[in-house]
Amino acid sequence: MSEVGRARFGAPLMRSRPGGTMHFNAPGRQSALTVLVLVVLTCAAQVAVRNVTAQPFTGGYPFRLPPDDSTTQEFLPRFPAEPLTDDDFISAVGDDFHRRGSQIRFWGGNIVADGAFVTTTESNFIAPRIRKMGFNLMRFHHLDNAWSDHGIFVRNGSTRTIDGLQRGRMEYLIFKLKQEGVYINMNLHVSRTFTEADGVENADSIPDFAKGVTYFD
Repeated sequence: MSEVGRARFGAPLMRSRPGGTMHFNAPGRQSALTVLVLVVLTCAAQVAVRNVTAQPFTGGYPFRLPPDDSTTQEFLPRFPAEPLTDDDFISAVGDDFHRRGSQIRFWGGNIVADGAFVTTTESNFIAPRIRKMGFNLMRFHHLDNAWSDHGIFVRNGSTRTIDGLQRGRMEYLIFKLKQEGVYINMNLHVSRTFTEADGVENADSIPDFAKGVTYFD
């Protein structure tokens, strides 16, 4: 006789008898019924999943958004490239941002970690692509991290030397974004992890990427 489950105090919830009939013990009858309902629902769900078929679909076509596409399309708003000059400095007027005496609004995104150090070829199509999709502001974030493949610092155990190659790549991307009319929000200290080689005592005990520690008067 196999026991399917047990109620409180170890009493069997359900026993199988010869012939396949089931017998519920009175003390655990309510719990046994619950188990039985769950078993039935589980079996029904498995059957339903096996019987599911894909919805018929015909006349479709491939839909892909190429990363190097900066062309204008009839079904998208058009955001023409307007290179930024020294006259496009942003100022705050009350609660608004203004440029050349008129209010300006920003629709921004993030360029994070390795994304800020792309090749020249990649910058040439990334910048116009960003402009095409309606962005006019990009935040450069986590440039100083120690966990990605590449960062702004030379990987020599300290964080006091800027990697010239990485800086050049970032500056070229900024240049291309500027040509497309895209502003930059440059985050200066995000995830810099100080080390003993930086001359920082007990560097490994500084929490949260030294946020707040680097503020001084």
